[in-house]
Amino acid sequence: EREVRALRATLRTLAATRRRLRAEQRRKRRNIARLQALGADMRTLLARKRALLDQTEERLAEEARRLARLTERARTLEQLLAALRREAARRAEAARRQAAREEKKNAAPPPQPPPRPLAGLKGRLPWPAQGRVLASFGDRLPLGRRARGVYVRTLPGATVIAPAAARVELARPFRSYGLLLILDAGDGYRILLAGLRKAVVQAGQRVRAGEPLGEMGARPAPATVIAERMDNERPVLYIELRHKGKPVDSAGWWLGAGRQARQIPQE
Repeated sequence: EREVRALRATLRTLAATRRRLRAEQRRKRRNIARLQALGADMRTLLARKRALLDQTEERLAEEARRLARLTERARTLEQLLAALRREAARRAEAARRQAAREEKKNAAPPPQPPPRPLAGLKGRLPWPAQGRVLASFGDRLPLGRRARGVYVRTLPGATVIAPAAARVELARPFRSYGLLLILDAGDGYRILLAGLRKAVVQAGQRVRAGEPLGEMGARPAPATVIAERMDNERPVLYIELRHKGKPVDSAGWWLGAGRQARQIPQE
């Protein structure tokens, strides 16, 4: 009798163990199926991302080639800016037509909140680089010309940041300006930054305020030299603010005041 009870207990234990093993196997099969489905989803997403990256790289490469042609043809900064305005108008018209075609095919997507207008940031823009202001808008320069922007003497290798959210319209060497960056900040505002050694952004890219754009070199670019008023051994960042194609005085736009350009408010 005792042996029978022991055998029955053993059989019950074995049955319970078998049930647990089967349940565990079912859980494992479900997990494997979920992982396989997740893996398939990941492969699909990666394939889509690769396709988007390829399209983006091709678009940026085409834009770089187009900008290279524009900069080669332009002899002066004014000619380059005029060409860029025409290019921006062409791009805006193409985007409008594409949006109209898409709207016919699908319901219009929810509108994205627009970036804060640059005009609303007057007096709050961080300087693109820290340093000593050598000349400001309207100051008389050698040979009698007037400054159309601000000349800031920086440290060698200083980081240059975006003073506002913008679209990078140009990022390449131009004539004697060294590396020239042009930022389209919307509402007809453009910010020109010249005298850099290298850029870490490219045309067509959107940047946030404070995002690094590039860095200064060790010496000034020829177009940023203002003779007796600067130390030729130090790099100079030229900053020009334009509205609807015309240079404007940016003195009231920057954080702080005086002859020091700082990326944070003065204490």
